[in-house]
Amino acid sequence: MLRIALAIIVLLLGISYGYADDFPTEEVERQAKKHQMEQIADRFKAETGFRGEINYDYTRMKLQLFEGKFADIPFSADADTTAFRKACERILDKLLPYSLAKRSQLPMKRITRNGNYTETIYDQTVNGYRVENTGFIIIAYDAGRNRFDIGDITVELPDENITPVLTFEDAVKIYDENVKDDEVTKKLRKRRPFLSLCFSNIYNEWEGDTRREYRLCWVGGEKRIYIDSITGQVYKIVDMKMDD
Repeated sequence: MLRIALAIIVLLLGISYGYADDFPTEEVERQAKKHQMEQIADRFKAETGFRGEINYDYTRMKLQLFEGKFADIPFSADADTTAFRKACERILDKLLPYSLAKRSQLPMKRITRNGNYTETIYDQTVNGYRVENTGFIIIAYDAGRNRFDIGDITVELPDENITPVLTFEDAVKIYDENVKDDEVTKKLRKRRPFLSLCFSNIYNEWEGDTRREYRLCWVGGEKRIYIDSITGQVYKIVDMKMDD
């Protein structure tokens, strides 16, 4: 149903472009995205009973931040962690049709309390491998404001379980073929594994590339390398040192 609605929205937006010759292209696109996301937010509220504010990720055209409550999920400041866990599970069910993650990818971490906040995080994983710097849903209850603060920072991951072909030693060899560390750095590398497996965006967001495609990679090093764990392809090398 949601896909059909989105298709209709895209079609209507495409038609509207024909009547927008008097406006700069970028502004037309911005207004079209804003209108589309407002319609999706309205549908989310209608379907889930959410009452509050919603912010969007315009790059990926998805709902991202929520501040408010759900009409059918009563919750109060004196509720215990068991009640919070149940509320979070119900909230997650409402979010998933609008999220990039699947339920099987979202194990819940432990519940923590800090002042007025009770929160938990669902880390997005496939076959035990996490996403670099992103890939999670956080749900927090703010007792002071009597509302939930929710962030959906998920990404689109492969459906199937991925088993790496390259070993750590294979990845180190590829790293050394592409990055020339000095002897001091090489000694420091031996103290602990400097490459690890995680899902990473193969495009270079540091250079303003807005494309996103996540693959299981060996990642690490002083000059951060991204090596496909299946093929050995080097996607990018990023110098993590700050400019002097």
